[in-house]
Amino acid sequence: MTAAVAWLAAAFAPGWPERAAHGVAVALLAAAAVLVAFALAEEASVRGRARAVVRSWARSAAETTTVQTLADGTLITRTTTEQTARHLLSAVIHEEDL
Repeated sequence: MTAAVAWLAAAFAPGWPERAAHGVAVALLAAAAVLVAFALAEEASVRGRARAVVRSWARSAAETTTVQTLADGTLITRTTTEQTARHLLSAVIHEEDL
């Protein structure tokens, strides 16, 4: 119960509408990137297009991932959906070979 209260307090802390709007915007950006990549994929079948989009998303995620090594030797990798979606959308728009 305490964890639920703590989560609710953090979720609805001041500024929550802006955070929620940002989350929705990122989800819409990711959906748009995937739909555009799917529509422009040069595959004949739906399954082939889906595989091409998954490969493109994975490559975009790999290119936008950052790795940080802490003093104790711990590796931290970071990839955001927003960065990946922007990279994929940019690559599709500029017709880069992913």
